[in-house]
Amino acid sequence: MPERFRAVHPNHRNGYFAAPHARGMGRGSNSSDCARTARNPDRISLSPIQTEEGTLVSSAIRDITERKASRAADAGGEPAQE
Repeated sequence: MPERFRAVHPNHRNGYFAAPHARGMGRGSNSSDCARTARNPDRISLSPIQTEEGTLVSSAIRDITERKASRAADAGGEPAQE
């Protein structure tokens, strides 16, 4: 997790578990991975799973680098740096 998100993440996590529902994380912004050499744009989706032991959360993390580059090329520009 990027350093800039670590301090607020427990509050976001607690809020999610108060009313879990399928959704994307970081609506309206791009999150990025923590690679030391590059920041790769990603999309993270959350889905709650109810079990006998409580709620679990499944997450899907998708690298969208190629999608962003393709959209930028279609628009005639370079991908935005994040």
